[in-house]
Parts: sequence; C-alpha cells; structure tokens
Amino acid sequence: MICPLYVQSQRHPASPYWIGSQTVTFTQMNNQINACTEYLQTLSSTTPLAIDSNDPVALLSWFWAAARTGHCIAIPSTKDPSDVRDSMLDSMNISTQSLSWTLPISNVCPHEDPPSIFDPQGPVCMIFTSGSSGAPKVVVHSFSTLWHSAQFSDDNISFSHGDRWLQSLFLWHIGGLMIPLRAAFGGATVIQKDPHLSIGDQVSRDQISHLSVVATQMDDLLSEDPDLSSLKAVLIGGGVIPSALVLSAFKQHIPIHTTYGMTELGSQLTTTSPNSDLTTLQSAGSPLGDWHITIGDRQEILVKGSPLCLGYWNGSTIEDPRDPNGYFKTGDRGSFIDGKLYPLGRVDQMFISGGENIHPEEIEKIFHQMGIFAIVVPIPDARYGERPVAFLNLSTLDVAVVHEIQATMTQNLPRFKHPDHLFLWPEVISTYKPSREKLQRIAKTMIDDDRS
Repeated sequence: MICPLYVQSQRHPASPYWIGSQTVTFTQMNNQINACTEYLQTLSSTTPLAIDSNDPVALLSWFWAAARTGHCIAIPSTKDPSDVRDSMLDSMNISTQSLSWTLPISNVCPHEDPPSIFDPQGPVCMIFTSGSSGAPKVVVHSFSTLWHSAQFSDDNISFSHGDRWLQSLFLWHIGGLMIPLRAAFGGATVIQKDPHLSIGDQVSRDQISHLSVVATQMDDLLSEDPDLSSLKAVLIGGGVIPSALVLSAFKQHIPIHTTYGMTELGSQLTTTSPNSDLTTLQSAGSPLGDWHITIGDRQEILVKGSPLCLGYWNGSTIEDPRDPNGYFKTGDRGSFIDGKLYPLGRVDQMFISGGENIHPEEIEKIFHQMGIFAIVVPIPDARYGERPVAFLNLSTLDVAVVHEIQATMTQNLPRFKHPDHLFLWPEVISTYKPSREKLQRIAKTMIDDDRS
C-alpha cells in the first residue's frame, strides 16, 4: 500500500495539509515525514515509542513515519501530570526516549520510490483510554483499522480537496487523530484550533466546512451568534447528547450528525446521514461501512468490523479484545431499532463528562490513598452532561482538609476528574456496600436545595 500522504503530495503538492501556527503543504509534510522515517530506520528496536509533543505537525510526522517503518507510536494525554504519565509509560514498557524529541526540520528530498505503509495490518498507534477500574487501557490500532474508519466516514460525510476541518479535539483523542487521517484520505485541510477564538468565531474567520464537537462545545456554539454558513457537517458525539441540544441545533439549521463511537472502534461506529430529520437525529445513527451490531446480555452493545482495534497492549503483547464469536463488548448499553442505535449508558460505573471518560473508582483510589473512605457518583449537569461528586466518611470537612484534598487531586488527576462537590457521609447510608443510586439521589437533593 502506497502511503496516502505521499499520494496526496503528488496530487495536490501545493495544497495545505495543516494550517495553524505554520502552514504545511502536502509536499512539505511528506518531506518532514521522510526526515522522521530516516531517523526511525536507524533504530534497531521496535519498542513502542511515546510521542509527547505540543507541536501537532511533529506528532503527525512521527505517526506517518511509524506507518512507513513498522514502528508503533504511543500518544499519551498531555492533561495528565508528567510524573503520572511517565510512570504509566514505564509500567507499559513504552519508551520515553522520544519525549524530548523535536521535529527534525530539514530539506529532505522526496524518495525516488513511492514510500509504502510498512505493514497495514501491524500495530502503528497506541491511544490511552480508561478501563472499567479507572486504570489506563492502551488501545492498539493498525493503519488498516484507522484507514477503514476514515473511508467509512468519508462514505457518509464527504471531506475532500478544498474542505477544512477544525482540529477542535486533541490528537490523543481518537476523534482528534482521525481528523488529519480523513484529510489525507480526501486531500483536504486541517485547521488548528486558535486558543484565542471561540469555535464559532473561528468557523466564521477561517471558513470551516467540517467540525467535530462534544455536547459542551455544541452548547457554546449555540450560545454565540457567529456566521456558520460555511459549515457542511458537524459531527457531535463523545457521550450522551441532550435532546434539547439536538433540537436547538436542528432549528438553527446547523448540519449536525449525531454519532456513537469509542477509541477501540477507531472513532465512529454509527452516524446519522446528511439531512437527517429530527427523529433520526435523536438516535446515534446507523452503522458505517461493514460494522455489524448486536445487543447482548444486559443490553450491552456488541460489534465487529474492519476498524476494530487490534487489542490492548499489556506491556509485552497485544490482547485480543474479541469474544469467541468475534464480537467486541463495548461496555455500553443500548438498543438497536430499525437499523439505528440508541445508546443507554454504561454497563459498568463509568460516565462521560464533557466528552471525557470518568471512572469513580479512579477518583476514589486517590481518596483511599489519603486514608479517606469515599464513594464518587455522577450527578446531572446541564453543561457537561454529568459531573462527579464525592461522599467522604469523615467527622468534619474543614478548610484545611478541603485544601489538602484539592492539592492531592491536582497532583494525581487532570482537572476535569476533580469532584465538583465534597459531602460528608450521610448517616442514613451504610458504608458496607453502599448504594450508589441512593447517594446520587441524596447528592442531587442537596445541590437542588442549595440552589433554591
């Protein structure tokens, strides 16, 4: 398989692949990938390499070079504290040698022979996502799984030469990584998010045609009054999408596509078609490409298809994620009616807040390390969908204790995982196998009472 980025450098040599702090044409990108490729070819080991760069062009250069050389690139979240991230990489036998790398800018001439993808079926990329215990899972994709995802997306939402997709999601999110891959598929352009502009203002200024957002970003977009006439498609996912949000976007004639997906699925599993009616937009859409869906025990969504990941990296091997029938258990509940998927929430305790996975067990572990028995539950939130709150088995909750908790959370978890509220343990709830549902109801009542 000839490298698709190289193919686009021949078809559209002067067209921009990436526009941000620097504009990089397909030809320039190909030359930078050549430089990265030459370096990776000097490495005798194929140990996974972690790329921790604030330069998205550098990160993408290493990704494409890895695809050409048979290496595997791990992309850790930049939100995690550095010591936590380094410890996690070390425990997974992922080399941190590359953490200090900078992009080797040079005038490397294009290779005479068209570069190929080394092994489309082999591991090329590792993305981190939370498991049911809150411990990070390392999801391994091949170039083939990601490329099938890009193809299936393009079959439903065309993204071609001249179009512009705003990079509104991080590259260490599967939804973010797939944007530049779709651009390489269609010869289109990625526009880097300007931190000084709202999404709506940047859509207007840069004439964005395609957009990926989570519910909170859509809420912000609807609260503004920018010119959105350039938009051809807005992909909205990353968790439960409030019906009122869909209705508001529909009434404002925003070309939205509701979708369901996850890291293991290479982003989209189901997506609504262009010009879907309001009833259809209340679903997560229909399966793309060759995805097949069935509903298993406890209403769990089971899937199989070409974009399914290779498995989970355990530090030495890749563990196959499929059951004996070849299906992947998503851990999400749902119904599949008339060819459309309706997600219903997690089988386990995980919930999604503003497009980010949050596991109560991960937050509870921090409290337990402080010697505090705690239970964390989600409560409804108009902006983020759900937010975590914590019940603590303490005799008092004074300012000093709160400050200690906040400092410890900051050292161990990204900000979006910090509980919004801390409550003392209610006397009516036993600490022996406490009911999370009852704690949720108590938390909601307490917060509602405070607001009234």
